[in-house]
Parts: sequence; C-alpha cells; structure tokens
Amino acid sequence: MNGTRQYERFRVDMPVTVHPLDDEGQLGAAAVGRVRDIGEAGLSLWCESEYQVGSGIVLGVGLGEEPTWFLGQIRHAALAAEGGYVVGVSFLRMPQSGPIAEAIRRTRGEAA
Repeated sequence: MNGTRQYERFRVDMPVTVHPLDDEGQLGAAAVGRVRDIGEAGLSLWCESEYQVGSGIVLGVGLGEEPTWFLGQIRHAALAAEGGYVVGVSFLRMPQSGPIAEAIRRTRGEAA
C-alpha cells in the first residue's frame, strides 16, 4: 500500500467483539477490544489477543443495543505501544442495514 487508502477512515472509539475463524469456518472463542477507526472497506481495532494475518474474522461492532456484524480478513497485526495488538481488518461482507451501514451511506451522500 502506498500510504493512502481507497476509502476515508473515521476515528472512533467503540466496543468490538472478535471471533476468529478457523480453517473450516468455525467460530473461535470471543475476545473483546476497541475499534480505533472505521471506513467503507475496513477497520482498525485494538485487542489483547494476537491474530494471524490472512485469517478470517467475525466482528460485532457496538453501535446501539445490538452489535453490527461484519465478516472480514486480517490484513495487518502488530504489537501496540500501549500493550495488546493493533489489528487491521478488511471487510469481506458489509451489513446492508443498521447504524454503521447508514452512517457509511451518509458519508457518501446517499439516502440512509
């Protein structure tokens, strides 16, 4: 990557539930973390668990009472200066409804 993103990212601080996927697509044990930024194509999160670059992941991002669920792939993982890990995730499937999908449509100037 050349230092620029295809889509703008927005700095946020919200809870996330992280479920790694094994090679057969089965959900692993849940961990919790914080979303650091989010955009149309992915997000960055902080968590205490280490994840393998290239592996699948299911994320429940907390906006409102019910989380919005995303299917993604881990693109980057590194130790965080404050401890834990910073993980970059690209979305493989975006939700079509809910508060996050509506917020993304508004940033594009589309009707929510």
